[in-house]
Amino acid sequence: ILVTGGTGFVGSSLATLLMAAGHKVTVCGRNRYRYPAFSLSDSFVEADLTDRQTILNLCRDQDIVYHAGARSSPWGTRSEFAAANVQGTQNIVDGCLQSAVPRLVHVSSTAIFFDFQDKLKITDASPLPENFCCDYAGSKAQAEQIVQAAVARGLNAVTIRARAVFGPGDNSLLPRLIAAARASRLRQIGDGQNVIDMTYIDNLIAALILAARRGTAGSVCTITNDEPVVLWQLLHDVLNQLGVRTPLKKFSKTVAM
Repeated sequence: ILVTGGTGFVGSSLATLLMAAGHKVTVCGRNRYRYPAFSLSDSFVEADLTDRQTILNLCRDQDIVYHAGARSSPWGTRSEFAAANVQGTQNIVDGCLQSAVPRLVHVSSTAIFFDFQDKLKITDASPLPENFCCDYAGSKAQAEQIVQAAVARGLNAVTIRARAVFGPGDNSLLPRLIAAARASRLRQIGDGQNVIDMTYIDNLIAALILAARRGTAGSVCTITNDEPVVLWQLLHDVLNQLGVRTPLKKFSKTVAM
C-alpha cells in the first residue's frame, strides 16, 4: 500500500494504522522529520508530488494507492497549489494507470463547494460554484476532474471528501485557532450562531480503509461526523478545557471583511 502525504495529519494517521495491522506500507512525504518513526524505516520515501518519475516508480507493484498528499496551506500562490494538487494528482493517476494499480483512493475536500454563503445539507452531487473561494479549493476541484477522467480510461478509483478534520495529530485546524486565542488575536465574527459540521480523524480513517474495497469506480463519498455544532460554542468549550481565558472580541462580518 502506498500512502502519499504520509507526513501530514491524515496520511500519517492512516499509514500508522495500516502498518500496525501488518500491511506493507510505503510512506511518501516531504517532511521526514515530522514523524521520525517513518524516516527511520525503509518504507519511507522523501519525495515531492511534482517529481513525476519518482511518483511513477512508487506506484509500481502497489495493491492500493491512497493519495492523501496535497498543499493545504492557508497561504500560497496559484502556481504552487496547481503544482502540488493538480500536477501531483496527475502524476499519481498516470502512475496508477501505467502500473495497473487495482484501487486508488483519492482524498479530496468539501472546500470545493464554498462560495461565501451558508449552505446546508450539501450532497455529493451538489453543483460547484462558478468561482472557487480560493486557489486551494480550485485546485482540489481540478484534481477530482483528473481522477474522474482517469476512471473513464479504466482506473479503479474512488474519491473521499474530507470535512474539517480534527483530533490527535491535528496540526492546523484547531491549533491555529488556539494559538490565535492565546495571543489574544482570535475574534468572533458575527453573532456566533454559525453552524459547522466537522470530522473526527478516526471516522475519516475508517472510511478510507473501507474505501479500499467498497465503492464502484468513479464514486464519491463525503465523510463528516454528521453532527453539526455551533462553531463558537465549540471553540469556547475547547479554550475552557485548555484553561485559555482570553475574552473573545466580537466583530460584524462587514467590519471583518
